[in-house]
Amino acid sequence: FNNLNFTFSDIRAPRFSNNITNISNTTLNEITQFNLTLIDGFNLSSCIFSWDNGTGIFVNDSPINYSTEISVTNTTCSINKTIQRVRSTTMQWKWHSNDTTNQWNQSNTYSFIVSNTLSTVASASINDTSVTDSEDIQCDNGSVSDVDSDSVTLLYGWLNNSADVNINNKVLGNGNTSVNQTWQCQITPNDGVGNGSTKTSSSVTIGSVNNPPTINWTNATSSD
Repeated sequence: FNNLNFTFSDIRAPRFSNNITNISNTTLNEITQFNLTLIDGFNLSSCIFSWDNGTGIFVNDSPINYSTEISVTNTTCSINKTIQRVRSTTMQWKWHSNDTTNQWNQSNTYSFIVSNTLSTVASASINDTSVTDSEDIQCDNGSVSDVDSDSVTLLYGWLNNSADVNINNKVLGNGNTSVNQTWQCQITPNDGVGNGSTKTSSSVTIGSVNNPPTINWTNATSSD
């Protein structure tokens, strides 16, 4: 019998499946993971993540290389990225891969849109802690922030003895208050997309402007 020698040639490039991310209402500064399964009939050499960070231009990361000493025919490429763009920006990505015979392939292009980050207000406080029934009181806000650079509107509310009285002004007129009532104010930031978390002030109790005078009695003595 004659010996027969066969040479196997790899004519098929790596294939991709199971594109998986943890994207769910992803916002600015959030860390997102990207995963893709690679399959090759011979031996995988590397995969490369290609990222469009909202600029419309894809930039390749450094390759993820596989050992040439171990046959790798099925594996998952994975990478984490921190989102650095504001809401409504379209982010895109794709993968490149080759095998040890230098057959290259490129995955589909995937995308998502960056979600809104709600604005914040640091605090709410009433401008006077010794209020009488003749005074107006004002709700003051702490620092306001919106990482998407949206214009922020502050929404005001007032609580009388913890009950919402449906007054939505920054200033509460004295005609709404009575002696011994306890008041708090609330501030909610709105960025035009949604409301952020509401902050509630400490409470103040309304005093009377007509407090009776205090008389200090002094015993009188006579001298001859």
